[in-house]
Amino acid sequence: MSRRSFHFNLSPVLGLRNRAVEQARAQLGRAIRERVDAQASLDHARSLGNAAPSRAKTVAQLGGATIHRTALARARHAAEQALRAAEVREGNARRSLADAICNQEALLSLRAQSAEAHRARADRAEASVLDDIAISSHSPSRWL
Repeated sequence: MSRRSFHFNLSPVLGLRNRAVEQARAQLGRAIRERVDAQASLDHARSLGNAAPSRAKTVAQLGGATIHRTALARARHAAEQALRAAEVREGNARRSLADAICNQEALLSLRAQSAEAHRARADRAEASVLDDIAISSHSPSRWL
């Protein structure tokens, strides 16, 4: 018996969901890379702030050292803010990926259910045809 192949009517939508998952994965990758870069910048700013103490002896040198320390503190603060913002973006990207995967899995589940229903209908139709063949080959009209 030949069976009709299964066709999922929502295949175009599933394709869109697949692309959405891939885009969300790429976005998460960029967000992770951004967070890692921000962490490296913060680590660098902290290491500069922990550098050897100033050996300034004059008032001008002390003023310059103070300005330098202030600039380093501002850079460290900016790096901390950038890291926090990158962490927020990474969290948002993770949630977006989770949502996209959830939407994709819902359609995959629907496709699996539809395929199973199609197989069941095809099996029932095949069994009906085979029953008809079996009944017709044993009908009393053939015996006469």
